[in-house]
Amino acid sequence: MVNPRSHIIFVEAFNKQTVNKNHLTNGVCYYHQLNVDDILAKKNEITEIPMYQEMLRRFKSTNFQYPEQTYEGRGIVMCAGGSKYFPSAWVSINLLRRVGCDLPIELWYLNQTEMDEEMISLLKPLDVVCIDASQIAKLHPCRKLLGWELKPYAIIFSRFAETMLLDADNIAVKNPAWFFDSPQFVETGCIFWPDRGSISPQAEILSICELPSKSTREFESGQIFIDKKRCWKALQLTMHMNEFSGFYYTKVHGDKETYHMAWEILNQKYSMTSYPVKEMTHPEWYKGGWGAGLFQHDFQGNLAFEHRSFDKINLNSKIKKVTGFVYGRECEELVEDLKEKWTKRNSVIFHKPS
Repeated sequence: MVNPRSHIIFVEAFNKQTVNKNHLTNGVCYYHQLNVDDILAKKNEITEIPMYQEMLRRFKSTNFQYPEQTYEGRGIVMCAGGSKYFPSAWVSINLLRRVGCDLPIELWYLNQTEMDEEMISLLKPLDVVCIDASQIAKLHPCRKLLGWELKPYAIIFSRFAETMLLDADNIAVKNPAWFFDSPQFVETGCIFWPDRGSISPQAEILSICELPSKSTREFESGQIFIDKKRCWKALQLTMHMNEFSGFYYTKVHGDKETYHMAWEILNQKYSMTSYPVKEMTHPEWYKGGWGAGLFQHDFQGNLAFEHRSFDKINLNSKIKKVTGFVYGRECEELVEDLKEKWTKRNSVIFHKPS
């Protein structure tokens, strides 16, 4: 355990949780190794895109040393909090345990307005450690840390060597731990899933990243498996792009394509199922040609994840019926269970996405 006199300031709830925190004091994040302040100082001298390209080139040419003996084991990272995402997280985590997944879970939230002691105590019996990112950022500062930006940050600073990132509104149909032992993960050290669309050969992000003009499938970041050691530099580059989300999010949708671009820039290998994403549909929801969410599949074409990316679970309305959705009844039961147990839910903020 970290010496209690450590200068990391943890919220009381986190201090009481018996987890090894060495990764938070020993972990080396990219901004301790690479300074781009001299490039940023040129912003009045050069145009915007060349400035970001210069930073990307510096990242590409810099060696990032993985901090050995810092991370250990396998686990799940989830980013959630507030009245918008906590019900989804409650359902997703409970269903992980029901399908036999016993991997430890870290739930990361932005600050204390998103999680109170009651919410943390509700998750404790499920082997969930709740982490206030604003406290971790006091030791490991981040230029910008909002909703999407939190996801790569949480992967980097979670205690796990091999990490599964799972969105709060995403439900694993069966125990997902087997993906860590799959031939695809063993070969490349990371697994991504496809999104609905493709990146056009004329997309501006390709020229910004100095990548070939070719069409590629977009990434969907509702579930990711990453071996930090083998993907360390790509993770740092992903985090860099999210720290400058004010620029990159105008070129791509949120965090998901920052993983994609980072992996492509570094020519980092990755695995992806060949089975396309399938739309969730129900009569009450069809937004701009898209469904209520996504069905994702494993490498054999079996349903693996049910991601309610648009029609999120909440306590104020009935869960809509979705064709092919496996755990509809269980979701309804868990929502009712949470209504009974979460007595102070009206005092928690409704989280606004970044």
